[in-house]
Amino acid sequence: DDGKWGYINERGREVIPCEYDRAYNGWVDGTAVIGEKVNEDEDGHAQYKYGLINQKGEMIVSPQYDDCSVGGGFIAMALQTGEMDEDGDPVLNWGFLSPDGKAITEFKYQYESSPFLTDNENGLAVVSQRTEERDEYGETTFKYGVIDQEGKEIIPIEYTDIREQDVGNNGLIAVQKKIGSGKQYGYVNYENERVIPFRYDTAHNFSKSGIALIGNDEWDGELTFKYGYINEKGIEVIPDQYEDASSFDEKGVAFVEQSTGEVECIDQSGKVVFSSEKYREYGKLRCEFYGFDEDGLTEIVIDTKEDTVIFGVINQKGAVVIAP
Repeated sequence: DDGKWGYINERGREVIPCEYDRAYNGWVDGTAVIGEKVNEDEDGHAQYKYGLINQKGEMIVSPQYDDCSVGGGFIAMALQTGEMDEDGDPVLNWGFLSPDGKAITEFKYQYESSPFLTDNENGLAVVSQRTEERDEYGETTFKYGVIDQEGKEIIPIEYTDIREQDVGNNGLIAVQKKIGSGKQYGYVNYENERVIPFRYDTAHNFSKSGIALIGNDEWDGELTFKYGYINEKGIEVIPDQYEDASSFDEKGVAFVEQSTGEVECIDQSGKVVFSSEKYREYGKLRCEFYGFDEDGLTEIVIDTKEDTVIFGVINQKGAVVIAP
C-alpha cells in the first residue's frame, strides 16, 4: 500500500500493517524477513537493511543485515566485509539465524551471488567459501559443504561443487571434486563417506524415487553431454544416451531430449509416456520439467518459430490443459 508492504491472512484481513519498505513471504517457523531502505547507490538503486519480525508484527531482529535469503527452513543473512570483489561489488559474509534471531553459524560463508536455499524436506543447506585460487578464466573459485538446521557442517567445505536441489534425498549428496587434471561428480552420505565413485562429468541429487540424473562428456566435433540415470547403488538403469534430461519427479517421470531434438516424457524404465509431437503446432518443446503437482499438472515451455517463448499447462497424459 503506497509503496509499503505488510501481510494479510487467508480471509484478506490485514494482520501486519503495510509499514515495511520490503517484505518476504518465506516464513520460517513464524518468522519473516523485512527490509528498511537506508540509502541509494550512485545509480539510484535502493539499498536496504534486513531484520526479522514474527506473525504479530513484532520486531525480533532490527534491520541491520546487508542481504538476505530464505528457504528450505533456513534464514541466511549477510554482512559486508568492507572488501570489494573483482567485479567491484561488496564482499559479503553470510551466516544463518534461527527463527528467534540467534546466530546458529558464524558469518563466514561467501557465495557467487547469494545462497540458493531450496524448499527440500531434508533440513540441509549448501554453504560455500571463497578460495584464493582462480579458474582457467581468472574467476574466483569456491569450495562447498553442507550444514543442517542446527548449523552443523555435516559435509566439510572441501568440494568444488555440491548440487543444491534435492540435497540429501535418500541419504545421498551429489558432490564434485578434482580428479587428476579434471573434476568429477560422485555421491557421499551424511557422514561424508563415498558411496558412489567419482566418475561422472555432471550429476544431480537423487529423486525420491531413488534415481539420479547423471551425464558424461562426449566429443563429436564439439563438446556435449550425454545424460542417463543411475540407482542408489550406482548401477546404470537408463544409459547415458540423451542430449538433455531432467530429474524424475515424485510421480516417477522425467523429460528427455533425443539427438533428433524430440522431447519425450519417460518413466523409470525408459518407456515413452508421451512425446513432443503433441505440441508441434505451437513450436519446439523445451526439455524443462518441474514435475507434476498434486493435481497432475505441470508447466511446459515452448520455443516458437518467431523466436519467442510461450508457456502452457499439460496433464500427466500429455494433454493440453491450458494452451501455450
